[in-house]
Amino acid sequence: HSFRERLSLSGGDDRFGYRMGLSNFSQRGTVFHNSDFDNRNFSGRFDFKLAPELDATLVVRSAESHLGVYTTSAGAEFEPTDPNDTKDRSDTLISMTFLSRPSTTWDSRLTLSRYFNTVKFNTLKDIGEVGETSENYSITEFSRQGGTWQNDWRLDGGHELSAGFDYE
Repeated sequence: HSFRERLSLSGGDDRFGYRMGLSNFSQRGTVFHNSDFDNRNFSGRFDFKLAPELDATLVVRSAESHLGVYTTSAGAEFEPTDPNDTKDRSDTLISMTFLSRPSTTWDSRLTLSRYFNTVKFNTLKDIGEVGETSENYSITEFSRQGGTWQNDWRLDGGHELSAGFDYE
């Protein structure tokens, strides 16, 4: 059985605008034992007019998933599968952009961002299980942050000059 739900919301006025979306997808045991899958997502964009020549935009995206791992990457013919294996993953991106228009020919944009990623693998012992199979748990965490500053100048004749810095 598969289930999918979605919700979106948007609105705003001259000084503030927003657009948000939520989604959920669930699949229950349609392939093999321990093949359940859940995936939840959120995305949001929030626009602010801070001054006549200054705008700000906040973007947030997040995804979380849970997967019953019913086989290994090499396949069941190479390694025995464990019906208790699971994988959980979480990804989040947050960015903030400021757009300034100091003159009619110059735009300056500063973007700061941060990305987080977590992956967890888990194997639990069956109740009463003995022998070589043991409880196993691993977690990997990763984050990346950066910034971009870009300046665009509109020149005569329809030309444009861009310069900036990028850091990650």
